[in-house]
Amino acid sequence: MVVIACVAGAVGSSAIASELSAPIPIVKPGLKVTYAEAPKKIKSLEQARELIDTIGAPADPVPAFDFRDTEDGDPVMTASQPHNVAAEITGLIRIDEPGSYQFEVYSNDGVETKLGGQTIGYFDGVQGCEGNGVTEVEITEPGWYELTTLYFQKGGSSCLMMKWGKDGAELDWVPNDIFGH
Repeated sequence: MVVIACVAGAVGSSAIASELSAPIPIVKPGLKVTYAEAPKKIKSLEQARELIDTIGAPADPVPAFDFRDTEDGDPVMTASQPHNVAAEITGLIRIDEPGSYQFEVYSNDGVETKLGGQTIGYFDGVQGCEGNGVTEVEITEPGWYELTTLYFQKGGSSCLMMKWGKDGAELDWVPNDIFGH
């Protein structure tokens, strides 16, 4: 179990030692996204990171972490192409109550999602739209927490979404109105 603390108005930075951050300015809805649309097949998170760092271009923020399974040929998220897309998604997630939360990230294809610096979703390869395992996180203080995702889609359909539950309840899709940047 990972323990993440948040000081009112600040983002928790580590399960080991929370560091006080500058107060978060006014939070805008949605999550920031940077895309790298590659001419060749993306097969790993390492390759996705390299593409984001070299040819990544910021795009308009996405409204939420909710990109249901598409048909082959549909664009990846809000990118312009349907295949060979890397995305880096950054922002905040609002958690209103302390407690033990379970998270499961679904992806097609590779993904690494971190909450407050702790990995809550990871798959480095090619797969259909599947869950990548449940991770439990102990939230000690309500507030805004940093959320980062590195994602790639090689070919075929695409998806990127997340479920959560609190204190052992059945997992449900994370609501769209709790993301900000």
